[in-house]
Amino acid sequence: MDYNNNNIKASWLHISDLHVFHEADTTLMQDDYRELAKIISPKFLVVTGDFRHKRYMTDFSPALDYLESLIKIFAFDKKDVFLIPGNHDANYYDGREDAISDICLQSEEGNYNVYSKYLLNKGFCDYDSFVREFYRGTDVIDSRITAPSGVHCVVWNNLINILLVNTALISDGEKHGQILDINALSQCQININLPSIMLGHHGIDSLYPCYAERVKGVIDRRKVSAYLHGDSHRYMNHPILQISTPNRTVPSITCAKSAPQSGDLYSDVGVIYYEWKKDDNVYVQAYRWTQYGFIEDPAYYHRINKRFYFPMIYNKLILDEEISDEEISDEEWDISISAIAISPSGLQCVSASSDDLVRLWDIDNRQFIGFMEAPCRYIIDLAVTPDGSQCIAISREGIMQIWDMATRKTVKSHQIDNRWFMLATITSNGRWCVANTCHKKGPRLEKMLLWDLTSEKGPSLLNDGFYSAMTLSDDGCNLIVASSSIFGTGVVEIINILSGEKVSLDWKPQGRHNLLADDQVNAIAVTPDRTCIILGTCKDIVIWHEGAESAQIFSLGEWIHSIAVSPDGTRLVCGAEGTLYTFDVYTGKCISFMELISEI
Repeated sequence: MDYNNNNIKASWLHISDLHVFHEADTTLMQDDYRELAKIISPKFLVVTGDFRHKRYMTDFSPALDYLESLIKIFAFDKKDVFLIPGNHDANYYDGREDAISDICLQSEEGNYNVYSKYLLNKGFCDYDSFVREFYRGTDVIDSRITAPSGVHCVVWNNLINILLVNTALISDGEKHGQILDINALSQCQININLPSIMLGHHGIDSLYPCYAERVKGVIDRRKVSAYLHGDSHRYMNHPILQISTPNRTVPSITCAKSAPQSGDLYSDVGVIYYEWKKDDNVYVQAYRWTQYGFIEDPAYYHRINKRFYFPMIYNKLILDEEISDEEISDEEWDISISAIAISPSGLQCVSASSDDLVRLWDIDNRQFIGFMEAPCRYIIDLAVTPDGSQCIAISREGIMQIWDMATRKTVKSHQIDNRWFMLATITSNGRWCVANTCHKKGPRLEKMLLWDLTSEKGPSLLNDGFYSAMTLSDDGCNLIVASSSIFGTGVVEIINILSGEKVSLDWKPQGRHNLLADDQVNAIAVTPDRTCIILGTCKDIVIWHEGAESAQIFSLGEWIHSIAVSPDGTRLVCGAEGTLYTFDVYTGKCISFMELISEI
């Protein structure tokens, strides 16, 4: 490889499957790693799982010592180290076997949401402690500390999005597919102006097909440049596979085992080095460990005497400059729509999306009008005031922001609370706000809180439940929520916000407190006359009319993130992946759509 540092934007070392136990021959490689460090100069380190050896019942202390020695050899700062768990890093706990059995059965039938009813992260308590011990005493305060075994994105050196994904949630040594938290991955925020790489322990082909397809969709939408993983212990004959997505093909790159073990005749031992050069390609070189030390592995040559490389895909924007409406190109608009609100006239709607922008639309003419000025980040709910003069937004950071609809200028920005708002809803008059919250630091403790924003009092506790979707009635009296049932379906309930008690529905059959959808509910809306509840699931629009024995179901085939109903209750605007759809509430017919990827 060309090791001219002047030609390199970033470089990193990829190791995997350490399986370190007390009798492992880890000292054998120390001198060879030192010699390798004279040849390559990686700036950050990624480790794709399996730190301990489950067969030998080891804890994580040998792996911790092994990592400490490596970061000294290559002079890494710990803030430049990224770790994800593997199947050997999971713990047993009561009920795990039954949970895995149920998840596998459902996954084989194509249901990729059943895992959400199980607390699978309980199986990684020891791993989480190991990671926190590794970073102890450093200035790392991001999601690597708060959610070590979760799904999250960390931006390295303001150059690369690094998506860290736990694919080992149901690893139990049996021969079945793997899963991951696809909901968390779909909602994971990245910097769209930077390229991205994704780290997992298992290859995409090791996932259940229903999960693999969802991951490919995320890779496509987030413009991930490469997927890096371990698990196989071997380079095999095809160490670089191709992941085909609707709009591109990206490499899936396998790292072999990166620590030796006496008597192991199955594993290849080695590491992979990556250089992102100024031509915006990443050049890949594997180093196999032999009796002669680390040598370049010709198996990673794409053809004879030609090295493998892949392009870094990202939006090459000039940062810190104001971007006008006309300057937003098609490539920046491949995003999900997180919230929608419709004006009282029913002629305009406002959308918030995963690129942290708020857009104003003309519904009837299907035209984009413009951006709201200086949006707060990660908006999860929108409302338009009854007189149509202002738009209100609630962000994940607990900020309420208000814009003037005519000028699209910010009127007010106010911090409601210092907790994270995982899910929130606000009344159109801006008085009542309900949110599922959790503390920004420490354990993920979720509570549903209610704020009267006209009062100086703090929030009151509604309950300890966590929901997948919620909306407040226009009068602010009732909260309509959705959650996952024990059968993997969506359960809808109505809660009186002052008493916290469930309200009986007038829908047939009489006496029931809930409605059911056949999939997880991601968005919910109610017509102003409260005669119709509309649900957005992972692929369908579900419309429940008062007095109906069952719901009308209209398949959209896309993940539905947000929905809103017009003030006259006749039209529904639905936000999916980069598209706003308009439907007739009574017939379910799609009237029109507006694509965020279309030319302005």
